[in-house]
Amino acid sequence: MHFSDLAILRWSGTGLAAALALSLSCAPVLAQSETAMPMSQVEAAYQSGDLATARAGLRAHAEAGNVLAQHRLGYMIANAEGGPFDPAEAKRWLEAALAGENRSGLVLLARVYLSDNPEITDYERAAELLEMAVQDGSAEAQYYLAQLYRLGRGVEADKVRAFELLRLAAGANMADAQYALAEMYSRGEGTSKDAAQAARYLLQAAEGGNGAAQMSLYFNYSRGTGFPKDAAKAQHWLEAAADNGEALAERILGSAYLTGEGAEADPERGVSLLLRAAAK
Repeated sequence: MHFSDLAILRWSGTGLAAALALSLSCAPVLAQSETAMPMSQVEAAYQSGDLATARAGLRAHAEAGNVLAQHRLGYMIANAEGGPFDPAEAKRWLEAALAGENRSGLVLLARVYLSDNPEITDYERAAELLEMAVQDGSAEAQYYLAQLYRLGRGVEADKVRAFELLRLAAGANMADAQYALAEMYSRGEGTSKDAAQAARYLLQAAEGGNGAAQMSLYFNYSRGTGFPKDAAKAQHWLEAAADNGEALAERILGSAYLTGEGAEADPERGVSLLLRAAAK
């Protein structure tokens, strides 16, 4: 198993865009200047997929000090909706919303601080925000904070605390946390080594759609390590990982289809998979 570093700007949860659309539709009518786009039009633009218009329309309300608009604008900027990802602007608006006591962007703001941008990266601030979100019961915050404790970034390294946080997030069916917990059980990191628990959480993570876990199962079933050797199951998880966009799975599977070694020859599919892998 291999521990990947923080995958900062990749959502592990689902439904965030839907939640934003719902918040737009449920928003109260806001005071606005004569030049500001009415919030009803902002909502209509967002729900119709005209994200650039929605993003531009939110800015006037955010500049006027509307906390909800600041949160929405920060959300769109951080997720590159309606325009490019701009970490400085995302930070500006999400911090403004937080100062206005809107805590719904805590995890997103933390992830902005964890982005690979030397002018923005601030592990200590990210950890502070994640601790606040953990108090609110966020499984995603539990996962990211656990990674900081594992790495000792922004906080003093504490494997036991990381393990405890991951157990909470894994209990909420977060596949990324289940995979990380499998690694910790496998290594005896923050807990005693437990191969059975490692296998249990690895399988849960793979079934939940974690590509790294799917690749781990492919190798384990192929080699008979941790699981009984089983070519059919190995193939199943390799296919799942390739469908999930794992470049290594695409390369292995593409080569198999291209050459007919390890799979029934299908040159067209093989080339397609290899091109996908090469593009990454």
